[in-house]
Amino acid sequence: MKLFLFFTLGSCWGSFIYCSYWREKNQISLTIKRSFCDNCHKSLKIVSLIPIISFLIQKGRCCYCKNSISWVSTCCELIMGCCFSCLTHSDYNLGICLFVICWTSWLTIEDLQNLAVSQNLLFGGSLIILAFLKLNHQFQINFLASAGILFVLLSCFVILRWLGSADLILLIITYFLFGFWKLLLLLLLVSTSGIIVCLILKTSRLPLIPFITLGIFILFLI
Repeated sequence: MKLFLFFTLGSCWGSFIYCSYWREKNQISLTIKRSFCDNCHKSLKIVSLIPIISFLIQKGRCCYCKNSISWVSTCCELIMGCCFSCLTHSDYNLGICLFVICWTSWLTIEDLQNLAVSQNLLFGGSLIILAFLKLNHQFQINFLASAGILFVLLSCFVILRWLGSADLILLIITYFLFGFWKLLLLLLLVSTSGIIVCLILKTSRLPLIPFITLGIFILFLI
């Protein structure tokens, strides 16, 4: 029952962030119109908005115009549903796990779209995480000095344009969450996966936050 509940929550979140991504890409505000078909633009009924299930029931087609529905949204729902379910097995605090994954997945969508993220979202989420760690006595003052040194070192990569400023902030937050050694493991995961994708896509420039998000998810599980 618990796994089903968190899978449902995750799939709903996946549906929302894909909707946000699609609307931003097409310059449509989230607030001006309820969900609609990409092809005929008719507003969808509630029964057509159930993550994954609606896609299967409608056989991947709009209930009005019968045109094919993008399967990307359903994949996003399925992935986030599985992520939320897996996090229930993490030894880390479940609340912070879910918040961090929701936060970083939204940053991922923005980074994929714009190669940049909202500063309000980035720093707002960072402050919430630090406040949570402080309230749970996981934030140690002696971390500040080492975090400062780490910030200076990683800033060199920002100057060289190997990292973006948002990547730097996210890595510092990861340090507060997991500590130094797991941050090194994260950097290994991010750099390895990034190099592989660069070779496959034959490109030298990729948004890094998606890889950081994947690495954070793996760290929560191990």
